[in-house]
Amino acid sequence: MQHHGPTQALVAGFGGLRLCLRSHPGPGEIPILVLHGFQDQSASWDACADKLAQLGPVLVPDQRGFGLSEHVGRGGNYHFSDYVLDMDTMLTELGLGNVHLVGHSMGATVACYLAAARPDLVRTLSLVDGIGPPEVPDSQAPEQLRTHLKQHRLARAHSPMPSVEDAAMRLRKGTPSLSLELSLSLANRGTKHVNQGWVWRWDPKHRARNAVPFNTERFLAHLRQVKCPAQLILGAQGWFRHLPDLERRVQALRAHQISIEGGHNLHLDNPAGLAAVLADWIDAQSCRADIQS
Repeated sequence: MQHHGPTQALVAGFGGLRLCLRSHPGPGEIPILVLHGFQDQSASWDACADKLAQLGPVLVPDQRGFGLSEHVGRGGNYHFSDYVLDMDTMLTELGLGNVHLVGHSMGATVACYLAAARPDLVRTLSLVDGIGPPEVPDSQAPEQLRTHLKQHRLARAHSPMPSVEDAAMRLRKGTPSLSLELSLSLANRGTKHVNQGWVWRWDPKHRARNAVPFNTERFLAHLRQVKCPAQLILGAQGWFRHLPDLERRVQALRAHQISIEGGHNLHLDNPAGLAAVLADWIDAQSCRADIQS
């Protein structure tokens, strides 16, 4: 099969916010929707998505305020519910349902909420080194709200960097497995030029903490509402395997759990291994669904 590479198009998110959707063509009619993590972008999934596309078309949007998607602007928000609204809107606008849903880190939390709230849209759920952030005790709620107010009140722009190469080196510092070529490619897409140099494209508003602490009990209630088959793929060197209440969350979701070589950013550390695990599981669940029908 001839590979034509990914294409990009602007699609509608919630409230008319424009999202950049990166599409990898593939056979079949059931798409695989991938939700990237915090301070990431769709293009970082290219190597994994290209392999997954042998199973079906792969759609990877830049989430609001990241990559080439629009920022929310004055008065806008970056809460989990806002990301869910974007995906609900996008899938409805594109006429897509029954997708194989994959989420990494922050995107895994968004994927859980979407699968719980809109079971008609999600055929299978795959979480990649993420199943909700660590719980924040209620006793810390007042301090978190104070921090939220302060960070929004004193919001600052990105500090300019001298070059795209410098941005690429910063990406490699965070993810040492990145090749120089890929880090440069991601830095080129993830930065823009200003008078003083180069700055990240992602919205600086993302630096601010949420006003309300993450509540595990509420999250568990959502996990219990997920009806589709679910799996959790952990990085053997990732930090989510040390989550104190990991087992409770896995049991609430009734998820199949597996660990593969790599750190938190499995799509960059081990794209071939991650794609193989995702493809095998999605294919197995699809065959099971066909037999049951």
